[in-house]
Amino acid sequence: RIILARGAVPSVDPYTFTAAGEPWVVQSWLASVLYASTERLAGLDGVRVLAGLTAGVLTAVAWRILRPIDGLVARLAAGALFVTAGAGLWAERPLMLGLVAFALVVLAAEGGLDPRWLVPLGWVWTNVHGSFPLGLVYLAVEGLGARLDGDRATRELRCLRHAALGIALGAIGPLGLRALTFPVELLQRQDVLRHVV
Repeated sequence: RIILARGAVPSVDPYTFTAAGEPWVVQSWLASVLYASTERLAGLDGVRVLAGLTAGVLTAVAWRILRPIDGLVARLAAGALFVTAGAGLWAERPLMLGLVAFALVVLAAEGGLDPRWLVPLGWVWTNVHGSFPLGLVYLAVEGLGARLDGDRATRELRCLRHAALGIALGAIGPLGLRALTFPVELLQRQDVLRHVV
């Protein structure tokens, strides 16, 4: 709401009276705009529908990733484990959008999505949630695993190049390079993160 009202992403803390005016990075500014715009158009019920659609997309992508499993029962069992484990996270949080992005990266690495889609996905992921480095780590590990198996890792490296380009382009936005450095800055504040429940 603040971003929509001001037409800009805040750079100082507007909420905490003990930290009023302190520097603040709204790393998930794009998710905030999405949720606030949805609320403005359709109210809180619209936000709930958006959260449900996000969970549905995540489930659909997971189902597609599980396609290689032989037999419907085994695939349903693996899918049920996924849904059960993820059900506690399914809420109106930027993390859900990050999980969808991660699932799409996995799908691309498995050959179910054209790697070129990782360029716009990387930009979006960088601006909706700070988990975007996990996509690069996943693709690097996948490529290393393929090489250790004696494969050329062509698909994995192609995915890695496209994802890295998209993530680098994530600096084109209201946060600039801070969008890319935010996860590192956050990890350096473990003393504060330990108290987050």
